Amino acid sequence: MAIDVEAQLSRFKTLDSDRANWKWYWEDVARYCAPRRMGFMGKRTDGDRRVTPQIYNPIGINCVQTLAAALHGMVMNPATNWLRIRLTNDELDDTPEARAWTNGVSKRIATTLASPQTSFHTNANQLLEDLSSIGTGVMYCGQQKSGHLFVRTHTIGEVVIAENEYGFVDTVMRDSEYTVRQLIMIWRDNVSKKVRELYDKGKYDRKFKVVNVCTPRRDDQRDMDIKTPAHMPIAIAYIEEDTETLLEESGTEEMPYVVPRWWLATGEVYGRSPAMTALPQIKVSNVATKTVLDAAEKAVNPPLTVPHEGLIGPVRSSPGALTYLRNKTEIGQLPTSAQLPYAGEYIQALDNSIRTTMFVDQVQFVGDFKMTATEVIQRQTERMRLLGPVLGRLENEFLNPLIVRVFGIMNRMGLFDKPPQGIQGADMRIEYQSPLARAQKSQIAQGFQQALATMEPLAKLSPQIAEQLLGPIDFSKVTPTLFDWFGVDTDLLKGDQQMDQDARMAQARQMVAMAPPLAQAGRDAGAGIRSVMDAGQTGVETANMARQMMPTGPNGQPVLPGPPLPPPGAGGQNVADLIGSVARGLGQAAPAARGNINDLLAAFQGRPQ
Repeated sequence: MAIDVEAQLSRFKTLDSDRANWKWYWEDVARYCAPRRMGFMGKRTDGDRRVTPQIYNPIGINCVQTLAAALHGMVMNPATNWLRIRLTNDELDDTPEARAWTNGVSKRIATTLASPQTSFHTNANQLLEDLSSIGTGVMYCGQQKSGHLFVRTHTIGEVVIAENEYGFVDTVMRDSEYTVRQLIMIWRDNVSKKVRELYDKGKYDRKFKVVNVCTPRRDDQRDMDIKTPAHMPIAIAYIEEDTETLLEESGTEEMPYVVPRWWLATGEVYGRSPAMTALPQIKVSNVATKTVLDAAEKAVNPPLTVPHEGLIGPVRSSPGALTYLRNKTEIGQLPTSAQLPYAGEYIQALDNSIRTTMFVDQVQFVGDFKMTATEVIQRQTERMRLLGPVLGRLENEFLNPLIVRVFGIMNRMGLFDKPPQGIQGADMRIEYQSPLARAQKSQIAQGFQQALATMEPLAKLSPQIAEQLLGPIDFSKVTPTLFDWFGVDTDLLKGDQQMDQDARMAQARQMVAMAPPLAQAGRDAGAGIRSVMDAGQTGVETANMARQMMPTGPNGQPVLPGPPLPPPGAGGQNVADLIGSVARGLGQAAPAARGNINDLLAAFQGRPQ
């Protein structure tokens, strides 16, 4: 279903008229905080001076630039791995195949955004300046003719927006100007008759307004089974405003515009910024600075009184002015209050209050030289946590939809490896590894560290207590978790297969290290066995000699001469046990002597008591 050109232009004019009050507000804020964005009340001439002469204290401009640069470095620092694609299913995400694929996707997206052709980080800094000053930023993400991604930041002055029922921006209409030559180069035969005639007459630089419409298609406006641009979820149209000519109609899977807001007041669509909150103080500081400058100029170049026959004309109190007086014979100085002893402290207090209102003192940490490293880390972490709401809105309205858009374009271009069979169709989520995000996670790490510090003295009491305290902890998961908390690249971790292989290698090295002691123990054991065998042979010979020398009893058994053995309770049984132990040991060493020794034992046990 073709887009209704008349209805879209009517909606654009309605949305534009609804923000008339915002334009005045944006212009006032831009004058003191973002002069490069001035022009909300009318088109500015190219090359005109944007920093007006009325700016005497650029504290607002400095705070906006500092806050934008600090947020850029903390949230999406190109020198770090600031984003990571993960699976929502933790069990699948922990598998080596899934981890390798998601890490590859994350690095490919970060590399593409860092490319000079994409120009993402340059435009991101400009968008953060718009958020800090105007309160609403606009960024477009599309493809060049070569297929490479590119992003552009647009001022909210040329864009109108609308929200869906959930409060997310789902409609963006941008009003821009194109020359006749540009219209012909881009849309050729689709331009209006008026543009074609001007081109034929050689008037190439005449400008026309073109409205770019990006809005969702209703279900009845497209066939979901057809994957052509005309049936995509997001409708994109370019309309020549003056002639109401449809230049192009297409579609895409994702919204090409991202529109983050700093704060939102109830019932409002456009955002409010910290610069808007600090604007009254910025104006007062500007006036106070002008007053001090005027006083300093009067002190250096004071107004003078000149002798004349009488006062002629008004009293001129501006620096270097002349006031003529009658009945005065010499040139004098007009009395002025050029000294303002507390003006510097007053302006400094105002500027500090402005920095606090605009979060500059939160992103610029100035510590005491006597602080320890732990105190510095804790204070910096506390300051970073104060920016948590800002981080949440940046993720929800800026980074998340942008990464989804970039992933969709790159996936359709086939720039990612094919996902493993086990994770195909799995849902994904985005995690940010920025210093600001890590500062929020550091509280968990501090809790883990405190728990270990509490258990350490208890674990030293006994090995049993240490086992009970530390046994429930799975230390194999500690290192990956710490890497995740502190944003360390997980590619540095070994996979499960590598861990198993390293365990087998360690076991093999341990066996090799134990081989020499075992060999020595074997040699010692062999010598001991030979000694036992020799002792056993000697025992055999001694038992045979004793058997031959002892008399035999009626039963044919040898009888020991001498006094009777003590009863078992008096130690006789102990002697028998000792001989039995010797017999068993010698019997194991020399089985041939077992019979003779048993006979000897029987003689001890069988003699009448």
